[in-house]
Amino acid sequence: MFANTENYGVILVPILGLYYLSANENFEANLNLPINGDLNYRVCKKAVIGMRFDGLGTTYNLHQSINNTNNAYVAKNSNELFSYLRFELTKSVYLNTKIGYALGRNYEVYDSNDKIDLAVSFFYFGDDRTQLNDNFKNGVIFKIELLYRIHF
Repeated sequence: MFANTENYGVILVPILGLYYLSANENFEANLNLPINGDLNYRVCKKAVIGMRFDGLGTTYNLHQSINNTNNAYVAKNSNELFSYLRFELTKSVYLNTKIGYALGRNYEVYDSNDKIDLAVSFFYFGDDRTQLNDNFKNGVIFKIELLYRIHF
């Protein structure tokens, strides 16, 4: 269970976790749904191909917002689905090349006094907030990431 206090109120997210590594260690599944999921397959010693889903939102305070008020926050929600190639550069350093699509991408601005009663995962109860900006459109995403893994 994930629980947090966001600018709009309390959010509760039940999480179903599953980890699987095949006997030959070529296929790996790491799922923490509905927040994220990763499926990958080792195609050679130093390269992995995979798919990843990220779907957690958050809120941020704005110091100066739309309509010149200082009391606003942005609620970020984006469900991103990627395919990727990961290359092992060293034992601890990896390069990820990703291409994907953002679904339901929203960066909504609200007055800081606009609250909801409760959020449970993707369901918002008592949500009568007034959005102060226009929505973003869904779209293609490209990412390049450099990862460092600590081995214990």
